Amino acid sequence: DKLRAIAPVSIVSVEGDPMTASDLTPRAMGLAVDFSKITARRDSFVVMVQGNALGGAEVAVETREGGWVIRESTNIMNGMIDQKTTLETDRSLAPTKLVQNTSMQGQALKTDITFADGRAKGTAMTASQTGPKTIAVDAELPVGTLDSDALQTVLPLFRWQADATFT
Repeated sequence: DKLRAIAPVSIVSVEGDPMTASDLTPRAMGLAVDFSKITARRDSFVVMVQGNALGGAEVAVETREGGWVIRESTNIMNGMIDQKTTLETDRSLAPTKLVQNTSMQGQALKTDITFADGRAKGTAMTASQTGPKTIAVDAELPVGTLDSDALQTVLPLFRWQADATFT
């Protein structure tokens, strides 16, 4: 609306089809995934650069009463970035608790978020040139939201086929 005061505005999709401003508003919807296929497992990978190991990550999916625990450990450049994440979810991978401890070039950072009653609340730290900064988190959490730390767990659950689309 602010742009309309300056000049005419047209919103179009990447295909060039007309859109309205409401088309840009995210809508909660269920994922087309089969949550019964989640299994406890462990996976890891190494990041290689010019034939040399630069870092790696390990992800473990574990059962817990009422859901899952996803534990991730990442180390890049021999500790330049070292991160440990614990994400607790319900059976449909909806987040209930996130704790993340990171060391980035010697700066200790921590995120501690609880997800309940349609909200995400807690604190998160970000790195800066003047040292870590803590921010308060209190955000609406739309139904169907997944934490990005669950992405590696949820991707194999999609119904992959030649004409599949996901929004």
